[in-house]
Amino acid sequence: MKKTTIHKLLVESEVHCIFGISTGLADYRLAWELNQKLEIKLLLSEETNSYLDNKTSETTLLRLYKYYDEEMNRSYTLLKNRQTSQPIIQELYQMDYFLLTENWDDSSRKEILSKMRSTNGIGAVFYLEEEASRFFEQFSL
Repeated sequence: MKKTTIHKLLVESEVHCIFGISTGLADYRLAWELNQKLEIKLLLSEETNSYLDNKTSETTLLRLYKYYDEEMNRSYTLLKNRQTSQPIIQELYQMDYFLLTENWDDSSRKEILSKMRSTNGIGAVFYLEEEASRFFEQFSL
């Protein structure tokens, strides 16, 4: 029986919406497309973020794109699920990226979901229900 390793991410503050994105775009191109469609400014984070793979005991640096909208008090973090050959979140292996956002109400969530679905290069976008936040409990973003 194959043993499954679970990696979890710790999000420092409460995440209100997690979107799973399926796309063949490179991370910098996806960030650019999202910036255009959502009118935000995701930039490659200069902070060093990493996670430890319990199975291989290897540390992997995470490439994150972040943006904080001071006017709306909203933050955005774009995380690539496959930083190496294995997905970070094994249970959501079909997702290429995750967009973690804060301070969104239900109507705003539907609006951002609609905009992302109409973004060039994105095949599918899924809103991950509250239960999905348990996958993001171990690593600091």
